Amino acid sequence: MHKLGHQFIIFFGDTDDTVAIAAQKFDPSAFLVSRDNFKQVINSDLTQDVVAYTSLGDLPKNLAIVFQLLEQADEIFYCPPDLWSDQAVIDVSSPTESTQGLTENILLLLKNQVTIHGIEQALFYPTAIPLTDYRKTIQPQMWSVGCSMTHGVGVTNSARYGQLVADELDMECSFLTRPGSSIAWAADQVLRSDLKYNDIVVWGITNNERVSYVHQGHLYPNITVDMHHKYPELKRLAPIETLLTENTLYQNICSIEQVINFCNKCQVRLLMIGLLSSCNILRYLSTKSNFFNFPYTFNFSNSSMIHSFVDVGTDNKHPGPVQHSLYKNFVLKHI
Repeated sequence: MHKLGHQFIIFFGDTDDTVAIAAQKFDPSAFLVSRDNFKQVINSDLTQDVVAYTSLGDLPKNLAIVFQLLEQADEIFYCPPDLWSDQAVIDVSSPTESTQGLTENILLLLKNQVTIHGIEQALFYPTAIPLTDYRKTIQPQMWSVGCSMTHGVGVTNSARYGQLVADELDMECSFLTRPGSSIAWAADQVLRSDLKYNDIVVWGITNNERVSYVHQGHLYPNITVDMHHKYPELKRLAPIETLLTENTLYQNICSIEQVINFCNKCQVRLLMIGLLSSCNILRYLSTKSNFFNFPYTFNFSNSSMIHSFVDVGTDNKHPGPVQHSLYKNFVLKHI
C-alpha cells in the first residue's frame, strides 16, 4: 500500500460488532476488511485517510496475509469483545490456541513496528511470585533467607535465629522465608530484592528435593517428599520423581550460583548456612568458602543418619528457641 502522506488506521478485534462499533464511532466511514476485499486494500494507493476494522475471523487463515495487512497500518486500535467467538479462555502454556491469545500475540509482535492502542488490555500472565518482605532502611541491613527453619515455625518471630543475629548486629532484618520453600524459590526472592552495598544475606540452605510449581494460577511453593506422602494428588502435578532428578539438582546449583554472583556484584556479604542440606547439594556447597554446615548431633540407625535438635518448637517438629540460639551463635561466629 502506498500511503502518499495519508493515515491508515485499523481497528482489530473479533467477529462480533464490538470492533465495528468502535471503528465507526471513530470515523463513520470506517469499513470492514474481509476475505473479499483484503487484496484491494493491501494493493491500493491511499488518496485520503482511511479507517478500517477487521479480525482473524474476517481475514484468510493465512497469517502472512494478516501480518501484511497490519504492518501497513500507521495505528492499530485493539478492541477485544466481552466474549470471544470461540468462547475459549487463554491457556497460559499455549496462549495462541485461542482466538484471543493469537490476536494478542500478533499485536505484541507488531508492537515495535506499529503504534498500537489498547494492547495493555492483554492479559500479561503469569505475574511474578510476590516477595515475602522488603527493605527496611537505607542503612546496611540483614536479609534472612530460607524455608521453615529460617521462617521460625514453632517459635516466636523474635526468637528465630535471623532476628537474634540482627539484634546482635544492631541491624534491621527482612525475612525472605516461607515454610517448605525450595532453594530456587529462595534464590528468586534474593535476586528480586533491593540489596545494597554492605548488606548481609544469611541464607539457611534447605535440602535439594523440593520444587515450586504453578498450576491454574495457583503457586505451590513447597512440593516436597513429605508433601507427596501427605497429598497423593500432587503426583499428577509434579511427580515425586521430578524431585529426585539430576535436573532438579542442576537447577538448584544454578540458583545458588546466581545468588553468589548477584551478591558479589552488589558488594553484599553472603553467608550460606547448611540447616537441612541433603548429601547431593552438600557435596557441591562444600566447595564454597562462604558455606558452613551446622554441626548437628546425629542419631544413627543402621545406615541412616538423622540430625537432632536440642529442643523443638510448639509444633513439636521444628527447632525450638534453644536451637535457634545455637544457630545464632554459629552465624555470628562466621560473620
